[in-house]
Amino acid sequence: MLVSRDYLQEMRLWEPNKPLEEYFSETEKLADFIPPLVSKGMMDDVIRPKNFTLLMFGKKPINHFEGAYSIFSIYRGVDRSEPTAERHEITGTIVQQARKLIEKLNTENYVAFDKEDEIPNQVKYPSRALQEAVVNALVHRDYESSQPVRVTVFNDRIEFNSPGALPRAVDKEKFLKGKAYPHWRNQTLAWFFNKLQLAQAEGQGIPTIMRTMREEGCPDPVFDLGQENVVCILPAHPRHKTFKELHEIENKIIIDNLDEANERTKSILSNDPYNFRAIELFCEINNLLKTPKKVYNFLIEKKLDVSKINSSTLIKIADTLSFVEGSKEVIEFAIELFHAAKEGQLEEREILKITLHLKKLGRHEEVISFIDEKIDRQPALGKNTSLLEERAKARMSLASKCIDTGKKQGLDGKIRRRAWEECRRYLSAAEKDLNDALDNTKSGFEREYILRDVEFLNGMKTIAQKPSRKGPKYIKRVIRK
Repeated sequence: MLVSRDYLQEMRLWEPNKPLEEYFSETEKLADFIPPLVSKGMMDDVIRPKNFTLLMFGKKPINHFEGAYSIFSIYRGVDRSEPTAERHEITGTIVQQARKLIEKLNTENYVAFDKEDEIPNQVKYPSRALQEAVVNALVHRDYESSQPVRVTVFNDRIEFNSPGALPRAVDKEKFLKGKAYPHWRNQTLAWFFNKLQLAQAEGQGIPTIMRTMREEGCPDPVFDLGQENVVCILPAHPRHKTFKELHEIENKIIIDNLDEANERTKSILSNDPYNFRAIELFCEINNLLKTPKKVYNFLIEKKLDVSKINSSTLIKIADTLSFVEGSKEVIEFAIELFHAAKEGQLEEREILKITLHLKKLGRHEEVISFIDEKIDRQPALGKNTSLLEERAKARMSLASKCIDTGKKQGLDGKIRRRAWEECRRYLSAAEKDLNDALDNTKSGFEREYILRDVEFLNGMKTIAQKPSRKGPKYIKRVIRK
């Protein structure tokens, strides 16, 4: 009785001044087209609850209907050959069953995160589709069947098995398209679920499932219309299936099963060449196999548009290509990738990665201009000790080249003097970078390395010191006096 009162209150059908017993009168109707909750027996005039009343409000509907319960199972694989991870028998009113099933499904409906995607947070299934599928399975089933409703979760889909064939009045073709005219096996149950806001309005359950699946980018639902049951299958969003496959590939790399990891990665890329994580794993695998040029061949073969690839993935590709030996074409392509990556929104670690790669390629001027540009856009980077130290090293490398030019005999004197001036300018700027790095570092280990750079810079400053005006001619004049 308490259950019925709670539901009536929730449906806003409860009147505080009205005794609960009156609701269970053979003449009392909750709505014009809803029959009374009870009826008088034809043979003995005994008032008994109707079938829908027992299912909605009964303490143990299973005592009256053998199949009035649900089984919720989870298989961690894609079929039933996998051991059952969980199995729950759910009893109670069909409303209680519906809510328990929805709660358990929501637990399985986790989010896959991809910061590079237009929709970074992608649920595995639309919550509304799950709820409608549960309600349809419970409300529209055949309660004369001894079989329970079965909700089975697999890694790539969820199956809702509802006992009872599709009613004859429902056109199968229209049903499969979500365009069938409304028809209920248990119309009163459908009305109650709608009032409890557990179901959509009249005949909207299947169209809602189809629409929400499509809106979330999930594959269309599949319906298996058997003679004894109706099965609704909701496929998971593709991102989740791929995420699992990528995770398994990572495990293969960890245990050094590189050949299998390579084949599985290529399989993903054959269907989705712009899968960034798959591209990064492909780079990692070919680095370990010492076949970095295969990454270049893949990019050329697929004719990938670099502008569609995120910056962190471009950095990874360029890093891999930098290990290709004896191919000017590949190295130039790697440099192009670095330039493309520089234009994107980069995190500090990605900025440092590009800096180190440009340094590795001997592009010292580009290191300086790149760091200058990023600090100009993000002033907070001006306190990044790693970037300051790398910019200082790039300036010292250029200063070293200037020293070599300044020492060249036979070179025009004007050019040599200009080389020494540039050298001193680079060293002065490098000294400022190193001092700023010392001011901002909080790591004793990092400080030690910066001080070594300072010591080396002081040696270069000594070499590049501008000659005193009191040179040989001045000394001769003093002697003459």
